[in-house]
Amino acid sequence: MDLPLNKNTPTIMHVDLNSCFATIEQQASPLLRGKPIAVAAYNSPNGCVVAPSIEAKRFGVKVGMTVREARLLCGEIIIKLPDPPKYREVHQQFSKIFRDY
Repeated sequence: MDLPLNKNTPTIMHVDLNSCFATIEQQASPLLRGKPIAVAAYNSPNGCVVAPSIEAKRFGVKVGMTVREARLLCGEIIIKLPDPPKYREVHQQFSKIFRDY
């Protein structure tokens, strides 16, 4: 079997989107910029943190924590509920950039 080899130089792109949802919320609302926020599945104490902002991470808030745990680490944290349409729009913009690249 004779398989054609791809002789192009490989391209590797690393994109860290760990805080993406929180960053999108901060970009959408200037009042949230620079503040510790987290997007969580529910605002109740047992809700799961899906995306903490960089500011919240400085207090030790991590993905998978409960809202209760996040509040214990950072009393001033702002919890936002997910906004899938907003994230989908940004995802489409990222996808276009990746395709164009």
